[in-house]
Amino acid sequence: MNAMDTGLLDSVSQSQPALAEAQEISCKAVAAGFEWDTVDDIWEQLFSEIEEVREAQESGNARELELELGDMLFCAVNVCRRFGVDAESALRASNAKFRRRWRYVEQAARAHRCSVEELTPQGIQKLWDEAKHAEKSQS
Repeated sequence: MNAMDTGLLDSVSQSQPALAEAQEISCKAVAAGFEWDTVDDIWEQLFSEIEEVREAQESGNARELELELGDMLFCAVNVCRRFGVDAESALRASNAKFRRRWRYVEQAARAHRCSVEELTPQGIQKLWDEAKHAEKSQS
């Protein structure tokens, strides 16, 4: 393959985590001039992708749903990039936050002498909301 046959994205490793790959693809496309004009345009695209996910879910086509969910995630990576946020770091922080809140739910359930599995969905939500409130009061 000579230099004329090399594409912009050929140097992006497909062996890295998909989130990192999406971020790198997005950055390269932007560097080549493929970018939304405004932040509002990116939000509009994300909302459009969400609607396409809903349509794919309603169609019952599992492959189409998977592809549309991927498009939605890719667009979310673009939102992160546009705001100067590393998508991988943002997701890791959200994972840590979810783990902290879930730990609260489990501990609160134990304090009530039951397991999470014994709680109703409403009971879990109540404890989840308590965890969120507790985090906000600590910050």
